[in-house]
Amino acid sequence: MKNITDKQLEFWMARDRRLNFLTGSVSSGKTWISILKFINYVRKSPATYEFLLCGKTITSLRRNCFGLLTAMCGQYFSYSISVKAGWLFGRRVYLEGANDERAEHKIRGITLGGAYCDEVTLFPETFANMLLSRLREPGAKLYATANPDRPDHYIKRKFLDNTKLDLANWKFVIDDNTFLDAEYVTQIKREYTGVFYQRYIEGIWVTAEGAIYREFIENEDEFYTEWSAADRCLYLAGTPHKLDYVNIGVDWGGNSSGHAFVATGITKKNYVVILSGEWHNAAGTTPEQVCKLIISFIEKVKRVYGKVDDIYADSSEQLLINLLREKTSVAVRNSLKHPIIDRVRFTTALMAQRRLYLTRDCDNVAKFFKTAVYDSKALVDRRLDDGSYDQDSGDAFEYSIERYMNYVIRE
Repeated sequence: MKNITDKQLEFWMARDRRLNFLTGSVSSGKTWISILKFINYVRKSPATYEFLLCGKTITSLRRNCFGLLTAMCGQYFSYSISVKAGWLFGRRVYLEGANDERAEHKIRGITLGGAYCDEVTLFPETFANMLLSRLREPGAKLYATANPDRPDHYIKRKFLDNTKLDLANWKFVIDDNTFLDAEYVTQIKREYTGVFYQRYIEGIWVTAEGAIYREFIENEDEFYTEWSAADRCLYLAGTPHKLDYVNIGVDWGGNSSGHAFVATGITKKNYVVILSGEWHNAAGTTPEQVCKLIISFIEKVKRVYGKVDDIYADSSEQLLINLLREKTSVAVRNSLKHPIIDRVRFTTALMAQRRLYLTRDCDNVAKFFKTAVYDSKALVDRRLDDGSYDQDSGDAFEYSIERYMNYVIRE
């Protein structure tokens, strides 16, 4: 077999168990070899067996796996997204997203001869349990990949650490993939920091705890830049960068929080620059007063940077959003409110790559980066939100950038 690493060959030659997990770092080669072995298993299985291909969502499954399956099998693999089914070497294959609506219900009545699961740590526990209960054909096998998560994650606790199961757990790390260019490996390692480096590069199941933005805390001076009014640009890494977009994020305050506004710029070279920020105590403020504060902030940003393209406001306060729409010509849109851990991962990745900068006019956001911590009592990765620090400014920053996450990381 050509173009196969020593680690992949070791896995290929090993005897398959009922449950075959490949865990570890990104770009380690675990997905390629696990799909190849799944294909080989399907090809040798009885023609009457049915199988399941599953990812977090159908979209992620298609993005991560279908290209590999097509390249490996050619005409022997076909599928239809609309009916969530396909054919692999003449065997029927069901396609499912573990987090998609009614996914668990749809596999409840299927008897499976085998399954491939992409990034199984992202699956709901009830779905994973249901899937395993459907592996009922003689010799049925599961092949699954996963990047590590918390050490108390159900996949590790109930499966990987359970010595009573017929299970093999293979750990792959990026350095095992000897076909990767050294410069590329260095670049990938720079994309992660803190707990995400430990999990996605070192392949360690570790708890997220303590300070979240350690990269900023330890290297704060490296993250500041200045706006050149004369040249209408920012100088990042010694190179001038024009602003492609300027957005404002708004987090509405409550009884124990404040109103936070953050203006963020995005350059055509995929840099993110926090341009300006304000925080105002919410106690005693009326909706009219809040909107007046935001209008003043908008005008300040326009005076310095020439424009504001969109405002993204906390979608939980539709009355305030509608009032703000009446008072400004700038488009006011609802925040998407992506899961906080996804926003954290995105921000820490930008910090690790030095693609996130701040001006000196956003002390509230800098303070947030220096004080944000993980919730040590939570059962999942979660940012502490008990009013002990200014999380409002962090939310406002994230609202200003979350719709552009794919744009920024498109390369």
